[in-house]
Amino acid sequence: MSATITMVTREDIDRMMSSVGGVQGNCPTEAPLKSKREHLKQKSDARVTGWTDTLAAKRKAKLDWKADKARQDEEQRKVQDAKDAARHQRVRAVTLSNADKLIREQTERVRQFRSQQMLVDTIDTRDRQLEEKKARRKSEEAMEELWHL
Repeated sequence: MSATITMVTREDIDRMMSSVGGVQGNCPTEAPLKSKREHLKQKSDARVTGWTDTLAAKRKAKLDWKADKARQDEEQRKVQDAKDAARHQRVRAVTLSNADKLIREQTERVRQFRSQQMLVDTIDTRDRQLEEKKARRKSEEAMEELWHL
């Protein structure tokens, strides 16, 4: 058993390929078939786009629903943020108003306290002066008694 080798040239291979349609573009009838296939594919795709019960349509509807829900959630968050900001601003204004009122009251109270404190100090000083005057008068009367005896 001896193996025989057969030589096939490039021309023979090209001829065989063209006869079975293996090389694209060499067959003259392939171009119209390809364009017809593409045209049918486009028609099929155009018809399918209106169908709602396909997997792709359901997937697209789900994605659209999610995007719409995300948009609505964002709108709700913006509205809630605006309400929160307004409420925060009102609380801040009330807090500042209360602080100003407290400062004014404390300032008024401090003035009143200082005024009352000064009045008490003045009355206390006057009482001491009167006591000193009484004590001086008593000592003068005692001295007068000593001289008149």
